[in-house]
Amino acid sequence: MDKPTLTSYPRFGAARWLALVRADASSILRDSLLRWSLIACLLFFLPILRWGPPALNGWLLSNHGFDLSPWFPLIQSTALTIGPVLVGIVAGLLMVDQRDEGIATAMSVTPLGVDGYLSYRVAFPALGGLVITIVMLGLVDLAPISITAIILCSICAAPLAPLFALTIALLAKNKIQGFAIAKANGVVTAPVIAAWFVAPPVQWLFVLLPTYLPVKICWLMMDGENGFWLVPISLLIHGMQLRWLHQRLAKRQQWA
Repeated sequence: MDKPTLTSYPRFGAARWLALVRADASSILRDSLLRWSLIACLLFFLPILRWGPPALNGWLLSNHGFDLSPWFPLIQSTALTIGPVLVGIVAGLLMVDQRDEGIATAMSVTPLGVDGYLSYRVAFPALGGLVITIVMLGLVDLAPISITAIILCSICAAPLAPLFALTIALLAKNKIQGFAIAKANGVVTAPVIAAWFVAPPVQWLFVLLPTYLPVKICWLMMDGENGFWLVPISLLIHGMQLRWLHQRLAKRQQWA
C-alpha cells in the first residue's frame, strides 16, 4: 500500500480524517509490533481475564481452600485500562513515526492544520479505546455489571487512549524513547490495583492518577452503589488534561 502524500488530505473535514485513518491503517499493517499490540487485546488479554480467574479459583479452592472470587470485580475492572492503554501506545508511536517522517510538520501547510491533526489524534484513539473497552468489559463477565454501567465506565476510560498517545508524542524524541515511555505505563496503571486495598478517604488520593476514576466508578457500580456522579468529574478532569497536552504539542516547533 502506497504512503499517503500531502494531497491525500482533502479540504472536506470528514474526508481529511478518513485519509488519516487510511494512513494509520497502512502504518499499523506494515508494523508487526503495532499490529499485534491491538490484536493482543482480544486474542490475549480477553481470554486470560475471562477464563483465567475462574480456573485459578477452582484450583485454589480444591487445593488450598482459598476463595479468589471476592477479588473478581478488581480483576474485571482491569479491562478498563488494558484496551485504552494499548490503543494509546499504538497511536502515540504512530505520532512519533509521523513526526520523524515529517508528516506531522507538513500538516501545518495543509487544510487540516496542526489543530486538526491533533484533534484527530484525540478523537480517533478515544473511539478505538471506547469500542475495545466495551467489548472487553462486557465479555470478561467475572462480576455482575449492567449494560449501562459498562457503557458509562467505558466512556470514562476512553480518554485514556489519547492521553497516553499525546504523552508519548510530547515526551519521546524518537521511536526508541517512545517504546521506553510505553513500557513505563505501569506507573499509572498498577497503582490503581493497590487502591482497591486502601479504604476511603485515603483511597481518594489516587484521584491524581488518570486511571483511577474510571476504575473507581466501575467498582461502585459493580457493588450496586451510585457512581453516576463521578462520571462528569472523570470526563472533566480528562478533558482538562487532554487540552493541556494538545496545547503543549501545538506549540512545539516540530508540530507547527
